[in-house]
Amino acid sequence: MPKMNLYTITFERSTAYNYETDAFHRLMDRVWEAFDKKRDELVRKYNGMSIIDSFVHNNHSDHDGEEGYFEDSLRVPEADANEIIRQFAALDSQGSVTHGPKETVEYNKVKPLTEAQLVFRRYRGRLRFNIPSVKCYEQHFVNGEATEMVLCNRHAPITKGTFFKIFDGVFGKYDDCPFETAVFNKKFVAMPRKDAKLSWTYRTSLDYRMREDNLKALLSYSRGGGARFIDFYLGDWREGEKLYLSDEVKRGIIKEQLAVTRKENSK
Repeated sequence: MPKMNLYTITFERSTAYNYETDAFHRLMDRVWEAFDKKRDELVRKYNGMSIIDSFVHNNHSDHDGEEGYFEDSLRVPEADANEIIRQFAALDSQGSVTHGPKETVEYNKVKPLTEAQLVFRRYRGRLRFNIPSVKCYEQHFVNGEATEMVLCNRHAPITKGTFFKIFDGVFGKYDDCPFETAVFNKKFVAMPRKDAKLSWTYRTSLDYRMREDNLKALLSYSRGGGARFIDFYLGDWREGEKLYLSDEVKRGIIKEQLAVTRKENSK
């Protein structure tokens, strides 16, 4: 089997005071994202080789009172190490960038990952989705408070039955955002009341909260032409970065999550 030399590149940063400042947190986020992006670039560069499983990104942080510390590390091929060290050293003048001892790892050729698999590999556990043409409304206000949350698919290219197959059992009775409440109560209307207020668009995690049946329904919908009506995001349930993906990649991502869920259920 062929062999490749790897180095572990580590970025360390500590501060004696003001750990909780926005600047320090932004630096932590920037470094984490830079390491994750570099791993993604290396996976794409060496796609088709089992060596990509050795490109491991680890991060660690700690704080005590106002003192803070964090580090990120990434195992990279020797051929890429010097360029990567220069890139990470430029992230912060007070950070320390080092590389560990050389490791020799065997690898073999494997079937290249598809674009959907590459995207899922990078963002797994961070993906959220919604069907934005299905609107959620708060209505029937009493003393200024909405007493009813409803969904309206008047302009949505999805049937009520398909929608609830996708979301059946995903949310609990005590989830308290308007969309979750409307889904749990299965409140679908042809038109909202005149006093209705459009609620914010909820983004559902594509992860363990969705059961196998939910994912199968979502995949079926995407394969039947619904992929173009599904949006994917990074971030939380309300805000975050939209991912501009092809319909094929969207279907592939759902398929990958379904495979993960089936594997977990088989244990």
